[in-house]
Amino acid sequence: MSGFFSRLFGRKPVTAVEEQEPVREELDERSIPTTATVLNQVFLDVTQKQKGEYSILEIQQFEQFLAKCPPLLIGQFDFQAYEAGPHHGGWFAHVFIRNAVSVGDNLSLQVIPLSLYDALGEKLASHLFELDMQPIKFGEARLHTFYWPGETSLKPSALADLTTFRVDMV
Repeated sequence: MSGFFSRLFGRKPVTAVEEQEPVREELDERSIPTTATVLNQVFLDVTQKQKGEYSILEIQQFEQFLAKCPPLLIGQFDFQAYEAGPHHGGWFAHVFIRNAVSVGDNLSLQVIPLSLYDALGEKLASHLFELDMQPIKFGEARLHTFYWPGETSLKPSALADLTTFRVDMV
């Protein structure tokens, strides 16, 4: 019976000679190979509303733009600026929101503080946006248009250089 209970409770029989633990060499963490996991390309998610707003040619141009975007690290999402310009005393920007946060998880953004910067890196406007959008699946990107009201504008449109621009979270 004692053999049964020893196996049941995982006890080793007591022996006269104590076993010594093996000596472990200290691990040099620099020797551990690390590789960043990246998502090289995301796919365009076009909503039903956008299918009515954009032509097939425009959607193909969006897909070509996304194919040229830099890879995303798994665990991140980002904003890829597509087009921007003045709008009723303020600004607008078409931006792709790309999701690589977590495999199987959707990205839901309700409130985003965004700033628009011109080619010189000068801030044109900042605003807190409240979004009413469907979640973005992992590995997908969706085009969203942001409008900065005129009262948030920090630079007149005549002085802004939008040959290149970026949109960042504040």
